[in-house]
Amino acid sequence: MDQISANKILKEMESIYPDKMMILITHDLHDLSGMDKILVLDEGQIVEEGTEKELILKKGKFFQMWRRNHTKEDAENEQL
Repeated sequence: MDQISANKILKEMESIYPDKMMILITHDLHDLSGMDKILVLDEGQIVEEGTEKELILKKGKFFQMWRRNHTKEDAENEQL
Protein backbone atom coordinates (compact mmCIF):
# COMPACT_ATOMS: atom_id res chain seq x y z
CA MET A 1 0.00 0.00 0.00
CA ASP A 2 1.33 3.46 -0.80
CA GLN A 3 2.14 5.90 2.01
CA ILE A 4 -0.70 8.32 1.25
CA SER A 5 -3.34 5.57 1.44
CA ALA A 6 -1.81 4.11 4.61
CA ASN A 7 -1.85 7.53 6.30
CA LYS A 8 -5.51 8.08 5.35
CA ILE A 9 -6.51 4.70 6.79
CA LEU A 10 -4.62 5.29 10.05
CA LYS A 11 -6.13 8.75 10.49
CA GLU A 12 -9.63 7.42 9.80
CA MET A 13 -9.19 4.62 12.33
CA GLU A 14 -7.95 7.13 14.93
CA SER A 15 -11.02 9.31 14.36
CA ILE A 16 -13.47 6.38 14.53
CA TYR A 17 -11.86 4.85 17.64
CA PRO A 18 -10.29 7.78 19.53
CA ASP A 19 -10.29 6.08 22.95
CA LYS A 20 -9.18 2.62 21.83
CA MET A 21 -5.74 1.06 21.76
CA MET A 22 -4.58 0.29 18.25
CA ILE A 23 -1.92 -2.32 17.54
CA LEU A 24 -0.09 -1.82 14.28
CA ILE A 25 2.39 -4.37 12.95
CA THR A 26 4.57 -2.93 10.21
CA HIS A 27 7.99 -2.91 8.60
CA ASP A 28 7.38 0.62 7.30
CA LEU A 29 8.82 3.09 9.80
CA HIS A 30 6.74 5.92 8.33
CA ASP A 31 3.65 4.30 9.86
CA LEU A 32 5.13 4.70 13.35
CA SER A 33 5.44 8.47 13.35
CA GLY A 34 3.21 9.90 16.06
CA MET A 35 2.55 6.60 17.83
CA ASP A 36 2.43 6.77 21.64
CA LYS A 37 4.55 3.67 22.11
CA ILE A 38 6.63 1.50 19.79
CA LEU A 39 7.70 -2.06 20.57
CA VAL A 40 10.64 -3.40 18.58
CA LEU A 41 10.67 -7.16 18.05
CA ASP A 42 13.66 -9.31 17.16
CA GLU A 43 13.09 -13.02 16.60
CA GLY A 44 9.76 -12.80 18.41
CA GLN A 45 11.12 -11.02 21.49
CA ILE A 46 10.57 -7.40 22.53
CA VAL A 47 14.04 -5.87 22.51
CA GLU A 48 13.19 -2.15 22.78
CA GLU A 49 10.23 0.05 23.59
CA GLY A 50 9.55 3.77 23.68
CA THR A 51 8.51 6.67 21.49
CA GLU A 52 10.15 7.21 18.12
CA LYS A 53 12.36 9.94 19.59
CA GLU A 54 13.37 7.81 22.61
CA LEU A 55 14.25 4.86 20.38
CA ILE A 56 16.33 7.00 18.04
CA LEU A 57 18.25 8.43 21.00
CA LYS A 58 18.95 4.90 22.35
CA LYS A 59 20.81 4.13 19.09
CA GLY A 60 19.77 0.48 19.27
CA LYS A 61 17.96 -1.81 16.83
CA PHE A 62 15.24 0.74 15.97
CA PHE A 63 17.85 3.41 15.29
CA GLN A 64 19.70 1.06 12.93
CA MET A 65 16.49 0.48 10.93
CA TRP A 66 15.59 4.18 11.05
CA ARG A 67 19.05 5.21 9.81
CA ARG A 68 18.99 2.65 6.95
CA ASN A 69 15.53 3.88 5.95
CA HIS A 70 16.57 7.54 5.94
CA THR A 71 19.86 6.85 4.14
CA LYS A 72 17.90 5.02 1.41
CA GLU A 73 15.42 7.92 1.12
CA ASP A 74 18.25 10.45 0.89
CA ALA A 75 19.87 8.47 -1.93
CA GLU A 76 16.56 8.23 -3.81
CA ASN A 77 15.94 11.98 -3.44
CA GLU A 78 19.41 12.76 -4.78
CA GLN A 79 18.65 10.73 -7.92
CA LEU A 80 15.55 12.85 -8.64
